[in-house]
Amino acid sequence: SRMFNAKIRGWVNYYGRYYPTALRRAFRALNRRLVRWTRGKYKRFRAESRQATRWLRHLAREHSGLFPHWQMGHVP
Repeated sequence: SRMFNAKIRGWVNYYGRYYPTALRRAFRALNRRLVRWTRGKYKRFRAESRQATRWLRHLAREHSGLFPHWQMGHVP
């Protein structure tokens, strides 16, 4: 998350002001990519993407400060 936080904050600051619908689409794609990363990283989530999504949603609730878009409520 440290690698991408500055870039995501920049998206929020720019697109949030001028084009918020693009921001929602970008965050949806980012969350899908996070689910894909989770499925590749952790063996227990490889079979079912629903479990990976559920785990990321739980992680977003517990640690919303990990990603700026999670703080805004755009959770997987």
